[in-house]
Amino acid sequence: AKFSPRTDTPYKVEYYYQTGNETYPSEATSEVLRVATTDTEVAVTEEDKRPAHEGYTFDESAAENVLKGIVAGDGSLVLKVYFKLTNGPIDSEKTTPEVTSNYKLGEKIPFEISVKNVSVTAIENVTVNDPNATIVEGSEYSVVDGEAVIATLESEETVTVKAEHTVTEEDILAGSVKNEATADGDNKSDDPTDPGNDEVEDPTEDPDPSLSVEKTTTSTPANGESYALGEEITYEIVVTNDGNLTITNVEVKDELTGDSWTIESLAPEASETFEATYTVTEEDVLAGSVKNAATADGDNESDDPTDPGNDDVED
Repeated sequence: AKFSPRTDTPYKVEYYYQTGNETYPSEATSEVLRVATTDTEVAVTEEDKRPAHEGYTFDESAAENVLKGIVAGDGSLVLKVYFKLTNGPIDSEKTTPEVTSNYKLGEKIPFEISVKNVSVTAIENVTVNDPNATIVEGSEYSVVDGEAVIATLESEETVTVKAEHTVTEEDILAGSVKNEATADGDNKSDDPTDPGNDEVEDPTEDPDPSLSVEKTTTSTPANGESYALGEEITYEIVVTNDGNLTITNVEVKDELTGDSWTIESLAPEASETFEATYTVTEEDVLAGSVKNAATADGDNESDDPTDPGNDDVED
């Protein structure tokens, strides 16, 4: 290039990036060539102080900085900008398998948490926390107090942590499972690691508060065929929560015997069994049979009423 003697004199701006052992290289990592009027003062710009690589910041206290100078006629002026390692960023991405249907109560949702070190230096003691899931043991990490611990995560290295969550009634009532994972660790700079985090949301099935009743006769007529006047008939009443929400204050009634029972709380898939006894009357003998029905109803935490259960037998 041709330069005018006093108006187009070249000078350089060099950039130095600290290495993983916190030392600066002897040769510039990169440089740019600029021109200015000879014997005038020039300085680095604010743009020069912005690092071109993630994980660094301008080292204002570096003694090696040459941030301004007089443009020499022989083009020997070199400005120097130093960048120190700063917080080592961690990139965290959480995923679940493709959802083909809403998750049901008690179903396990598997998660994969991909933790990547996107800084230029290793990060140690990386902990991955997922408060709404259980970390599953893996070969590239250990599980300590419910957290995944990665001893060392090298620059650009990725480790996948596996976790799972079992759908609860609270998830059903909320309509989805919101799950957030975070990752943090230690680096060799004076600045704390910039932690990574990511969240996923998976749909759950709709609330279905429901009860079922199964009533059976547990006795047999004395003659083996039909009950006689004054003979006792015994019944078994089984009340089951066949929905996905806990039902409270369950009232169970036997319409024929007048018996009633209260179940304080009945969890999904749980059952309670009751017994009732009835004595055959003249009206029953005239009618030719005894018909007996049982019902159950209760409360739940959703906006939908409980679907009551009922069943009857005829002897």
